[in-house]
Amino acid sequence: MVPGHSILPERGCVATGAASAVYGHPFDRARRLAPGEEGQVAQHPPPQRRCGAWMFLKDPHQPVRLGVGKRPQQHAVDDREDRGVGADPEREREQGRGGEAVHVRRAITVESWMRWCSRFPPALLLNLLGCSFPAFARTEALSIPHPDDPAKKVEYFLEKPVGRGPWSTVIFLHGHQEGSRPGGRVFVEWGVLDRFAKRGYLAVAVSQPGYGNSAGPADFCGRFTQDAVSAVITKLQMDSYMSPNKLVIVGISRGALVAGLIAVHDGSVAGIVLISGVYDLPQFVSESKPSQMKQAVVNSLLEETGGGYAALRSRSVLYFAEKIKAAALIMNGEKDDRTDPTQARRLAEVITSHGGNARAIIYPDYGHQIPVEVRDREVDPFIDGVLGR
Repeated sequence: MVPGHSILPERGCVATGAASAVYGHPFDRARRLAPGEEGQVAQHPPPQRRCGAWMFLKDPHQPVRLGVGKRPQQHAVDDREDRGVGADPEREREQGRGGEAVHVRRAITVESWMRWCSRFPPALLLNLLGCSFPAFARTEALSIPHPDDPAKKVEYFLEKPVGRGPWSTVIFLHGHQEGSRPGGRVFVEWGVLDRFAKRGYLAVAVSQPGYGNSAGPADFCGRFTQDAVSAVITKLQMDSYMSPNKLVIVGISRGALVAGLIAVHDGSVAGIVLISGVYDLPQFVSESKPSQMKQAVVNSLLEETGGGYAALRSRSVLYFAEKIKAAALIMNGEKDDRTDPTQARRLAEVITSHGGNARAIIYPDYGHQIPVEVRDREVDPFIDGVLGR
């Protein structure tokens, strides 16, 4: 907590159903603004999360006034490529008189908090409070030495379900990120790990080398990156967090390539979800007239690998697909200007022709960024089926 400030969670993740209707919510106090108060907005940093974001007030007793039609600015995300699974934001409106949104928040005092808490039976209170705090408060940010260079660290994020382990596990691998390259933290910030932990899975996100706090260099899905992810898997097994042979890896863009390559040589992987990936790099770089976005990917690929045929082949899942025994769900947009949906189809065909279980879904109306809600319709039941839920 910032000295001299009080904190209020933003409306968004509140008690629902009959409980909220009867008991209310300590972060959900509103009154009608007096005439002339419309448009007065408290000055505070923009919230960094849509659910349970902190708003800072210099005066602990000063109300936060959100005038007619005003809402706090939300954290802007330019690249939604690796939002992951289940990160679709809720859209909530509260209607005041005349159909316009009117909110006033007051700082929570210890006394008002205790009075509100006393209304609930203990079991119900624990359930409601679990929704009042940001998801990242329950997430562990961890690191381990890289197996190829112990002086370098591999960052990963972990959120446990209720109960005692080991658990069925879902690991998320991000795609390429520009700017600050937050790595696996995006799956925490967008609530992906929280959603899967609440479904009973051990939810993990790994920052690939060169992203987040994982030491580089980035090697475009090469051995250094693969070994980093494999080291996290080994750590989860050693800590008795992960149930044997109950692992699904979800990879997006270049994360899809890493997920596929790990499944080639790791028999503990029960399933893979590959979203908008490239699986034959020599063919990928050989196109004579690539789009502007695809050329940017090719430039990164050549810079990080050196561009030699051996380096490209060693990173191409299609050359080793016959070894994949994990169930595979492969998704691509037909209009993808960065990857080739034909490669997704080929990958599924090679896996199934060698006795594996793979299905390719090509969305005719989408490009590289397939909407999360569209993907979830296939991804959720696939993961549940593979992990026996």
